[in-house]
Amino acid sequence: MGKSSRHPIFLSLGNIPNSQRNKPESKALIGYLPILKAKDSTARSTDSLWKLQRKMFHKCLEILITPIINEPELNFVIRDNIITFVSRISIIIADMLEANKIANVYHPSKSKRPCSLCLVYKDDLNNTSKLNIMPRTLYNMQRIINNGEACDYSIHPEANVF
Repeated sequence: MGKSSRHPIFLSLGNIPNSQRNKPESKALIGYLPILKAKDSTARSTDSLWKLQRKMFHKCLEILITPIINEPELNFVIRDNIITFVSRISIIIADMLEANKIANVYHPSKSKRPCSLCLVYKDDLNNTSKLNIMPRTLYNMQRIINNGEACDYSIHPEANVF
């Protein structure tokens, strides 16, 4: 199938060694995120398509992870023993473009503030003497969106599942 029509989403346990966690039998496929494509080349670069892609991505992600977030306890059966555990999402493995999509920020090439971790201007990324670096936290992002400054900080104001 490849990654041309859908993105697979896997679930893995975080408290097992990386060498084991990266094996196919240590991951559970929980679903796929569809990829919206344009009908023609003129529709491919429209803002409405990009906005629809972002909304669909976050809505599908919300559908996939809501049971994990809302379920207070989950159970494993191991050797006829029921083991109860509480789940949490602690890490998402992604490249920079995927991280930007999850964080709802502009692509680095179009961004005034391309870092997915902080809100530093692209001209200041190499400035090692910069002291006041504002992180991309939930509070900071919400404050910026509520103040109507999302465009200045390279943030898409659409709802984000996280």
